Amino acid sequence: MTSTIFGFHTITTKLRHDADSIVEILISKNRIDPRSQKLRKDVISRGIKLREVAPERIQAIVPNGNHQGVVALVNQQRMRRSEEDLFDNLEGAPVLLALDGVSDPQNMGAIFRSAACFGVGGILVPKDNSVGVTETVTRVSCGGTDIVPYYPVTNLVRTVRKLKDCGYWVVGADMNGDKAISEVDFSGPVVVVFGGEGSGMRRLTRENCDFLANIPIGPALDSLNVSVSIGILLYEISRQRSKFIQPL
Repeated sequence: MTSTIFGFHTITTKLRHDADSIVEILISKNRIDPRSQKLRKDVISRGIKLREVAPERIQAIVPNGNHQGVVALVNQQRMRRSEEDLFDNLEGAPVLLALDGVSDPQNMGAIFRSAACFGVGGILVPKDNSVGVTETVTRVSCGGTDIVPYYPVTNLVRTVRKLKDCGYWVVGADMNGDKAISEVDFSGPVVVVFGGEGSGMRRLTRENCDFLANIPIGPALDSLNVSVSIGILLYEISRQRSKFIQPL
C-alpha cells in the first residue's frame, strides 16, 4: 500500500530515517531555490526516482495542503510492525505508549511527533479501534511516523499483560488517578496507557494497569486533549530519565 506525503520537512525526515520506503519524489519545476536543489541532490544520491513536474501537477495531488512544491509517494506498510517484532525488540524499548482507541488523525499525528521527540520505543494500538497511520497522521507527525515503530495488536489488554510478564510497569493516565505524574517513578521499563478522545480507557484496560496517574491542572477546565497530555507526560518521563531524550 502506498500513500502521499508532502512538504520539505516531512520528506527530508523520511529520507533520513526510512529512505527505502520512498517510491518516487515529485518536485515542482519552478522550485530552483537552494533548499529544493539540496533535496534534488539528496534524492539522486540515494538512487530514488525523481520527477520534475509542472506546479499544477503538485497542486492536483495535494489540493488542500502546504505542499511547498514537493510530494513523495511512499510505501506505508513499512511503518507497521508485528506483535512478534515488539517482543523481539523490548531491550531497546524502555518506554512504550499504548493508545486505547485514539480515533482523531490530528491527535495521532501529534502523538507520533511527541513520541519521536522523547525517544518512545513504540506505539501500541488495537487493530480494530484506532485511526492507524493515515496520510494526515503522517503529515501532522512531521516525520514521527518514520521514527517510532507502530504496533497494531489484536488484543491490547492481552499484549499489556504480556508486557507486565516481561517486567514492564503499566501506568494508566487518568484525570482521577491516585498519583500525580511527578510522584511516579519512571526509571524502569514502562508502558503508559492513554484512552481515546472522550471515552477514555476501556474498563478492562484500566483494570490491567498497575496504577493510575494524573496530570494536575487548574480549575478552568476539567481535562486536556489526549495529544497534549501525552506530550506533558513524556516530558516528565524524560525529565526523570534525560538520557532518553532524542530530538526529532
